[in-house]
Amino acid sequence: MWIDEVEKELKQIYGPINGGFVAHTIIPSFITDYKRMLDEASVGETVEEVYQTEDKKAQIKLVATVDKGPSGEEHRLLSVSVNNRDLEITPGEKLP
Repeated sequence: MWIDEVEKELKQIYGPINGGFVAHTIIPSFITDYKRMLDEASVGETVEEVYQTEDKKAQIKLVATVDKGPSGEEHRLLSVSVNNRDLEITPGEKLP
């Protein structure tokens, strides 16, 4: 899952202990904010946002689109990057 890939990158930047802490404290708030942005977007719209850690050591870029699914609107990830390094994700992966 893409969150695991982001955590791996953060551990490389901050070290295994601090990277895990950073991942588990900031990623949930980034996701909450990003979902709010996607909820406000129209079907077919692509939403791109860059989040930065407080110390500016890591930038996480999320790009997703809003699609119409069988049960309403669905948010599908198009790309995720950390410090301009694109991570491997499953195309169309849903946000948690």
